[in-house]
Amino acid sequence: MLVVVLEPIVRLACFGLALLVVLTIILVMALCAIAMANRMADRSASEWLKMALRGALNRDPVDALNDALALAGILENRLRVELDLDDPL
Repeated sequence: MLVVVLEPIVRLACFGLALLVVLTIILVMALCAIAMANRMADRSASEWLKMALRGALNRDPVDALNDALALAGILENRLRVELDLDDPL
């Protein structure tokens, strides 16, 4: 008898939780879009950065992040050589 009474409540709770997850994902995506739009509108951002960001938006986000991190490492190494640095930045 208790199971019959609780079943609709459990179903409603599961639906509510699923809806909360979906809304959270939508909110995160919207915040990311706003952050990217702000960066693209930022006059201090270089055209190179804006072009790279536009290109990255059409790629798999994991691949784009991995490439960006690899590029950052390469550029950091170049800076170390140019400035004759031994310690991490």
